[in-house]
Amino acid sequence: MRNFKKSHLSTLFCYKMLAFFFLLSMSELSYAQIADGCYSIKNVEDNKYLSHNGGGSIEYYANRGTADGWEKFYITNVENGKVTIYGEDGKYLSAQQAGLVWKAGAPQDWEKWHYDSNLKTFTSHHDTQMYPSSIDVIRTANYFKESPEDFISGAPNPYPLYFQWIIEPSQGCKTP
Repeated sequence: MRNFKKSHLSTLFCYKMLAFFFLLSMSELSYAQIADGCYSIKNVEDNKYLSHNGGGSIEYYANRGTADGWEKFYITNVENGKVTIYGEDGKYLSAQQAGLVWKAGAPQDWEKWHYDSNLKTFTSHHDTQMYPSSIDVIRTANYFKESPEDFISGAPNPYPLYFQWIIEPSQGCKTP
């Protein structure tokens, strides 16, 4: 009888460990790999596309109703669910401390983003999420730290719609 209990307990332990590792692996699935390619990025709140204005502008907006040249980006998987966003002007979307800018050259940590396909958020290396401000210029903020009173604990997606983005396949991007 004692041997039966030991084997039963060890089997139960194995099942618990398998369940633990399965759940752990599922938590990483939200950073699903996006296939390298051309995409448009649309804000969930108002269905406006992310756009790099071009013409030498360093700012970018979420105010375009259609995805034309400046609203198409080449997204590349780089490591551990991180992506880079490459614009029509040959620069990468970069989350600097002073704000978001387009930066030329090889992508560093500042140009790498986690896209969470469940929450539909882009998170920078310093844990801030991309969102359009009231004037449609894209900014980053840590929603949970800056708006703790608005945080809805236990919500399926605790981010407001303006923090959420949809990645849509597109064609005709400039590639890095």
